[in-house]
Amino acid sequence: MARVVRIDDVRADVGGGLGRVCADVDGRPLWFESADVPLRPAPEAFGSAMLPAAVERKADLVLGQPVDPRWHTGVMALQDVWNAWWKYRKVSVRSSAGQDGDGTRASGVALCFSGGVDSFFSLLRGGFVFDYLVFVHGYDMPLADVRRAAAMERSLRAVAAAVGARGIVVRTNLREHPTFAVTEWLRSHGGALAAVGHLLTDTVGTLVISSSYPYCYDHPWGTHWTTDPLWSSSRLEVVHYGAEHWRTEKLHMIVGEDLVRRHLRVCYKNLSPEGNCGRCEKCVRTMLILAEVGQLEGFPALGGSAGLIEGIKRVWALRPDLMPVYESLMRNSQDPQVVAALQALIARTRSRSLRLARYAKGLVRSTVYCTQRQIRKWGILR
Repeated sequence: MARVVRIDDVRADVGGGLGRVCADVDGRPLWFESADVPLRPAPEAFGSAMLPAAVERKADLVLGQPVDPRWHTGVMALQDVWNAWWKYRKVSVRSSAGQDGDGTRASGVALCFSGGVDSFFSLLRGGFVFDYLVFVHGYDMPLADVRRAAAMERSLRAVAAAVGARGIVVRTNLREHPTFAVTEWLRSHGGALAAVGHLLTDTVGTLVISSSYPYCYDHPWGTHWTTDPLWSSSRLEVVHYGAEHWRTEKLHMIVGEDLVRRHLRVCYKNLSPEGNCGRCEKCVRTMLILAEVGQLEGFPALGGSAGLIEGIKRVWALRPDLMPVYESLMRNSQDPQVVAALQALIARTRSRSLRLARYAKGLVRSTVYCTQRQIRKWGILR
């Protein structure tokens, strides 16, 4: 019998000043809620959120309510991209009640807003007129982290008011749900962001997701110019924006904005009680870019130039996709101390990668040797 991930009983539940939508996913409740806007009980939302989990589990995705035909076509095409990137096996996505082709689109335009460089760039340089800025508590920030969430909400509402938009905070237990817990967030967050867009389709017809990487660096990722539009439906257009630029270039273009100076939030490690920690890799990378253009002292929340060298030293090693970024920062830096610290960071990253490669090669050899010995012991191989 084929494995399945089942989504049943998608429903709305309004009470206590909250609009909440729920579904039973493999018999366990998955919910999204907001005190700012009503949420639509859209099966496409739960399907978008759970498709990465189904693919990871090699399980068909079965929804108990009708789904939009355009969304269904898109998520099947999206899996072809995942297969080319990550060799994921394509799974079936089916609705036991058929398909629903309601194509009415609302006029509202929303931006997924984390307060980071990418979303600030889309907000200030994208040419969109945004009606809503949307932050999701429970994605990058755990539900239990109420203090940082409250600080982020204050920033969200201040920025939204400054640009004539409305801030929306959505809370969800998606990342705590046992079916979703198998997924790798760096690969699955595109579906999670699209899910929120589908929940907002009573008021939102366009959802903008900011790029992480430029076109010239075609890096497989959870959000990508190839995959993001494929989450769309007849009620929602998902737009990927900003891939003309590296994040470094984006920061250069918005660094003089007062909103960015006061509200930029790049930290995802949750090491600080409220804002940026100034110690994690992403904080250090942002500090390096700001130092490059002589603007680091204008961002006191990141710790200023005094902590930059120590911050670089604290980063033990880099992800492979970040090596070109740090090599460029090293070439462009005019500070000999920063250059030396970056050279050491790049060297230990390469050394670590070499050690891991040697360990993996040795492990394979050891496994083959032990297997051959066992086979000879059993008398199968002479």
